[in-house]
Order: sequence, then structure tokens, then C-alpha cells
Amino acid sequence: MEAWLDAGLGCRVLARRDVREAVKRCVLRFYDDRLLLHATVIMPTQVHLLLEHFKGHDLSKLLQGVKAPAPGR
Repeated sequence: MEAWLDAGLGCRVLARRDVREAVKRCVLRFYDDRLLLHATVIMPTQVHLLLEHFKGHDLSKLLQGVKAPAPGR
């Protein structure tokens, strides 16, 4: 699977600038309010985040919020 992804054979929707910008907005949605973002990499087939969530915020719910579209979109 990793070799398949590394070869760029997966869905490459993240190679599109508009999609990358939408992902960036979602990732930054809770920055400095519920999480600290230490590093982000958006590649054509995957996204990696190195983040630290603030105490009192459930990580699984936070990630659901990051993955969900912003209200009104």
C-alpha cells in the first residue's frame, strides 16, 4: 500500500490548489483556541498533522471538527 501511495497512484485530489486551501482552512479552524499546530504537510494523496490539543478538549471530537466542513458551507 505504501509503495502504491508513494508512486502517486492514489486519489490525487489534494494536488488541486482549491482542495489544499479548503484542507488548510479546516486544519486552522481551531488553531490557538483548542489546539496548537506544530507542523502540517499536505501532499497529493495524504495529510499529516503534528498537533497538541488543549486540556478539556476531546481529541476525537476535535479531529471530527477539523474534518467536517465549516458551518454554512
